[in-house]
Order: sequence, then C-alpha cells, then structure tokens
Amino acid sequence: MPRAQHSKAPPPRIAPQFSDLPDVTSEATSSFTVIDISTYQNKYLGYTETALECDCSEEWVSKRNNACDEHSDCINRATKMECADDCTCGAQCQNQRFSRRLWANVSVIQTEKKGYGLRANTDLKPHEFIFEYVGEVIGEAAFRRRMVAYDDEGIKHFYFMSLSKGEFIDATKKGNLGRFCNHSCNPNCYVDKWVIGDKLRMGIFAEKHVKAGEELVFNYNVDRYGANPQPCYCGESNCTGFIGGKTQTERGTKLSAATIEALGIDELDDDWETVVAKKPKKRRTGEDDEDYVDRAQSKALDAGGCTKVMAALMQCKEKWIAVKLLQRIQDSEDEQVRHRIVRLHGYRILNSQLGAWKEDENIILQILDIIDKLPRITRNKIADAHLDITLQSLSSHQDERVSAKAAYLVEQVQQLEMAYRIPRKQKDGAASIAVKTEPSAFGRRDLGPSRQRSRSRTKSPPRGPSTFSAPSGPKSQQAGFRPRPPPSTFPRPAPLPYGWFSTVDKSGRTYFYSSDGQTTWSRPTKPVDQPPPPPKQPSQQEELRSIINNIVNSKEKERLTPSTPEPTKKEKKAERWRSYDEDKKKKLYENTLYPHISHVMNKYKHKIPREDLKRFAKEIAKKLVASDFKAGRVKDPTKIEEKQERKVKDYCKQFFEKAAQKHKQHEEDKAKRRAARKDKADAARAASSQDKKEAESENEEDMKMEELAEEDIKMEELAEEVDDEDNKISPNTPLSEAQASLKRKRVDTSPPTHPDEDDGPSKSPSKKAAEMEIDDDSYGHDMGETSFEDKSMADVKALAQLEDDGDSDGVVASNTDGEDTKSRNGA
Repeated sequence: MPRAQHSKAPPPRIAPQFSDLPDVTSEATSSFTVIDISTYQNKYLGYTETALECDCSEEWVSKRNNACDEHSDCINRATKMECADDCTCGAQCQNQRFSRRLWANVSVIQTEKKGYGLRANTDLKPHEFIFEYVGEVIGEAAFRRRMVAYDDEGIKHFYFMSLSKGEFIDATKKGNLGRFCNHSCNPNCYVDKWVIGDKLRMGIFAEKHVKAGEELVFNYNVDRYGANPQPCYCGESNCTGFIGGKTQTERGTKLSAATIEALGIDELDDDWETVVAKKPKKRRTGEDDEDYVDRAQSKALDAGGCTKVMAALMQCKEKWIAVKLLQRIQDSEDEQVRHRIVRLHGYRILNSQLGAWKEDENIILQILDIIDKLPRITRNKIADAHLDITLQSLSSHQDERVSAKAAYLVEQVQQLEMAYRIPRKQKDGAASIAVKTEPSAFGRRDLGPSRQRSRSRTKSPPRGPSTFSAPSGPKSQQAGFRPRPPPSTFPRPAPLPYGWFSTVDKSGRTYFYSSDGQTTWSRPTKPVDQPPPPPKQPSQQEELRSIINNIVNSKEKERLTPSTPEPTKKEKKAERWRSYDEDKKKKLYENTLYPHISHVMNKYKHKIPREDLKRFAKEIAKKLVASDFKAGRVKDPTKIEEKQERKVKDYCKQFFEKAAQKHKQHEEDKAKRRAARKDKADAARAASSQDKKEAESENEEDMKMEELAEEDIKMEELAEEVDDEDNKISPNTPLSEAQASLKRKRVDTSPPTHPDEDDGPSKSPSKKAAEMEIDDDSYGHDMGETSFEDKSMADVKALAQLEDDGDSDGVVASNTDGEDTKSRNGA
C-alpha cells in the first residue's frame, strides 16, 4: 500500500538512536490505567458499516495461514477492513492484526524535553502494524469539557485523537503504550483508521524502514488535539515550532495524506499545507479545503487508484469529500476501473453511501448513475449488498428524477439471474476451534518446504534436446514380457431384485437385507413390495387453475358465512383490571375521570393561573376517587356512566367557579394593598421633603445668629482695647482743646425713667455708638468747622464711651468741663 509522495517532500531523516536509554515502561504505565481495547461512552460511537468478506482462499504454509498478507490482493486489506473468522480466507489469516493484537516489540523511554517516548526494539518494515491507539471513545461535547478540564488541572501532555467527525479517543486516563508515541514534523510513522467488525478503530503504522533503537514518532497535527499550542521539540529541519492548539480543534476536518491520494491531487501548491499548524498563521477551515480541491486538478482514476478511493469512501464522513470521490468514479470511462470497483465491495459501499446521504437528492442521483454504469452479470452481489431493497424504496421517492432512475434500475436488476453458488460448509464449534489451532492432516494438505520452495523458484533455462532413444519394438518380443491372462468365463450373478442389498459380516460371509428390514443368507429372487407410485405432478396450468378456484371459493365462503364475533384484544384488556389491587384500581379510575375534569378545567384557563388549575384538577380527581370508592359507586374503573359524568362536571364547575371568584377577590385586594403602599410612600416622600426645607431654613437662621454673635464679640474686643487706652490717661493730665470740645454731655431728651423700670438688656458699645444722636446746632456752635474725619475710630468710640459713662451715672461733667456744660445748657 504505497503512499504518494508530495512535491514538497520532507528532507531525508537521520534518525537518532536511543538504544542506550533505560526501559521505563513500568514507571510510565503507573500514571494511568492500561487497557487493551477502547471503551465507548455509548454504543453508537465508533459505529460503521460491518466489515465484508474477501474472496481470498486459505494458504497454509508450515502451520501458518498466509492468506490476506501484504503481498496478496485481498480486497478487505485494500479497503482497510479486517477479515472475520468466518471469511473464506480461513481462520488466523494475516489480516487480523487488530483483533489478535499483533503489536510490535516496543518500550517506553524518558526523553530530554518531550517526556516519555516510544522506542522500537526490533527493525520494522514499511506499513507494519505497531500499536492500536486505544482509550475512551467520547463525543464532541465531552471532548470539549475534558479539554478545558485537563488544561485547568495543569496536564501538560494531551492524548486526544480524532476518530471521526464528532468522535474522539481520549487516552489521558485510560490507554496503552501507543499514547507515548511523540510528535515529529518529519515522522517515521503514521496513523490510519480501520474497520474491525462494526467499529472504526485507529492504529499506528511504520511509514518507512525503522531500525531498532529509533524513537517512533508521527505527525500530531493530523488527528491529535490539545487545549493550547505547545512548542515542538522534534529538532527536524522542517519543524513548524508548535503542535496542537485550539486552531486544530475548531477545524471540523483535516485532509490526511490518504484522503489527498484518494482525491487524486498530485501537486500541492505553495499555499497549501495539509494539516501543519503554525501559530501566527490564520487557521484554515473545511471550506478552505473544499475551495482548494475545487481549484486543484485531479488526475483521472485508474485501476490502481480504485483501492484508495473505495477505502476513503468507506470511511468518509464529510459530504463534500464524498461528492469529490464519487465524481472521480463517475467521470471514469475505463471498463477496468468499473470492474475493479465492483470487486472492491462497490455495491456494498455505494449502498452505505445512499443511506448516509439520503437527504441529498443530488448525491443520490450521482450514486444511481454510477450503479447504472457498473457491469452487471448476475444478481448475487447486488442481493448480498441489499442494494435491491434500497433501490425499491427509492423508486417511491418524492423527487421525480430519483424515483424514475431507481425504478429503471429495479427493472434492470430483476432481469438478472441468481447464479448458483456452492453453499459454504458450516463448521461446528469444536471443529472451528480445532482448525484455528492446527489444521487437520486429512482436511487439507499442509504444504511443506517443497511448496514453499516452488513459490520462489524461477524458470530454469532450456537444457537442450533430450537424449535420443531407438525404438524397442513390440512389447511381446521384449525380454521379460508376460502375456495378460485371458478374462474369466465365470458368469456374473444376476442383479439383486428391487429393494434388496448385500453386505459382508465380520467373518466374510455375505448376507442380504431389504429396505423394509428383512435379512437372509440366501440370495433373494423376488423384489420387495414396491410402494405405491407417487401422485402425478399437476401441470402448471392445473396449478394456476387450482389457485384461482381456491381464491374464488374462499371469497364465496366469506360472503355466505356470517362472521362470528371474536373476542378482541381490547375486551381482554378491559377485563384485566379485575386482577389489580385497590391502589391500582384507584389510579385507573382517576385516569378515567381526568378527561371529564380537564374538559371543565379548560374553560377557566383565562381566569385562573395554569399551575393552580392543574393543582385543583388533581385535588378534585383524588377527592372524587376517594369518595366514589368509599361509597361503593365504582363498578368498573375503566368507564363511568353518563349520569356520573354529569355529576362530575357539575361538581368541577362549582369548584372552579368558587376558585375563580376567590382568585379575582385576591387580585383586587392585592391591587388595593399595592395602591395604599404607593400612597403611603408618596406621602412619606413629601413629608421628608418638607422637613428638609424647614431644616434648611433653621440652618440659615442659625448661621445668621452665629455671624451676629461673632460681630458682637469683635466689637467687645475693640471696646476693651479702647478702655485700655483710656486707662493709660492720667486724671491730672489736662485735656487738649479738641478733647475738651468733644468732652460734652448729651442732652437727654427722653422722658425720665422710673428707677424701678426695667431698661432692658444693655447694648454693646458698637450699637450704642451707632445709635448715638448728635445735635447739629450745638455741634456746629461748639466745634465750628471741626469734624470727625480727622479722628480715628478709636478716638470716636472712646469719646462715646465717656459720654455713656456720664449718662449712666447721672452726674454732670466735672469742673474741668464746666464752661462747656454751661454753654450747652445755655444753647
């Protein structure tokens, strides 16, 4: 099964040797559960079309069945399917590597940067089976959950492999040594998918000659998945730098080398990379692959490429790939290709494709056109593939093109004859076991070394003419010739009469026996009584006439004979309730009442909530059941009388009417309470706003009072300063002229106050100074043109204080200012 070489072939690989590293298989297998066969999350995962039978025959050489080996033309091996034990190739053929677990001799080693690795202990040939990749087969949803969970757990190495679209093998917690096969951008192994029974399984195969001590590596980017991209440590010259990552996970399908070979794409463009992941490069989706295949020029299909096409079509899960593969078959006009397609289980694979894409009329028409072009000699292969049944069902397809084409093919198939085949000998269990272990010496020959030598013997060169021998003359004249004795003249006995047979006992004596059980030592002369002759077989016309008469007579009898009522299954089921216990009878009676309750309940579905309606209906049903059983009104729990039905409906109507009224009243009360709460909340908000305004006004008044108090304090401090200055003036110091003019007594124009009268609170000096009245006439008379503009504020306040002190004591100014006092009084 050679693999095509791409135009951009990887450089020659110089494989390093790891023979000196110790074997750490036992240490590596302690971190997970070792299993020999995959486990499935459900029985539908990994399912595929059942493997077919090949047409190979057994070849036993030195007690080894060499049938279906790599040198044979086995159609199962060519289409990547394993042979079963009941195949014509016999038991233990060479195409049972997965089933018999014919794994290669490998061991686990500890690498420098990549963790554990897998090492070959013996030399391996190209395409030799190394190991099956086993684990837990899971769906896409479980795969995505586990991928994130393993990443959160800090698991550095991932072990996901894509089995098919939406199906993955997880070897993280359960697997075998195949999980330790590391990645390389220039690998010496490849992974491939095979059909074993009705399951699709994955194996690791050698891609080239592998020497003992080399590490076994393959390209992860084909089918392996991980949560995040990881650095690649393969060390190859064409290394991409990264493996795995989310980029691969989001791609639905990647084209493997086998698929590209099946599509007939020879040269790959520079911008096309099959499945190599590069971190900075934008990912390619399935549509990118399809666009490329549309642009690429596929070569014509030949007989040698049929094997790859049928193998890819057998495992195809992508519609556009299936269309391209079918297109290659459809475009081929080579008769050898068509015969090869039929031999490679063509009818069976095409029938499976009809079932896989039954919703697409275009693909169905494409497959029907291919079937029409295939050579048809007998109906055997079509019947074995059950293709005739599929065509019969498609003849009634809603699409006129499909139905017409299928009907035409059905007519063509019905015209074919079934060829007689010798039935295969059925083997019992003991015989099959014996054949599996060692072939019988009498059943078939065990070809020894002579057969083995003859297979490899080449044609010998001509040896020239043989030695000439002279004629020897008649045999009667040759020496040592003995003449043949004359034939015996003893008369032969007459044949035995009809029904008699002869045999010999242990002593050698002959005795005779008949078919009816008679025995005799003497030779019988009369035949055995012959049985009556068999009845004459009716002719074909008589058989047809008899069939027609039977049909007519049966119809006549059915018309004349009255039909007797037979007990139906329903009646039997109707009486089955009598064997039930009381609880089951109550449940049955409740189911009988419920339709009538539901009829009334549906009228109130706009008045009462749905949940309450269902709850009320169940309560009514249980209450009625308990009441009727207690009163003994239930004769048959499977039915009720019309009178009882009316009572049930009336009761339900009253119940639901009361419930509707209560629900309405409850909603009104709820609305009132809601409105009251709303009004209360509005009032509270209004009151809080009024209180806020009052508080703000009070705060403003307090601030004003504080400002006035501060002003009073300042004025008092100024007054104290003035008092201090006045105290510094000695009493004997004469006043100046200006001071003498200002030192006057204010004329009291206010009415006299009673000594006991309350004068009110005393005023501060500043207020008193502001309220002080000055007589303009006397002021001008005493001072003339003098004003307060040339005096300081302290002097003015001091003078005012002096006047206030004089007023409070009620004493006239001292003798020093007597003249001024007299002048003021005179004025």
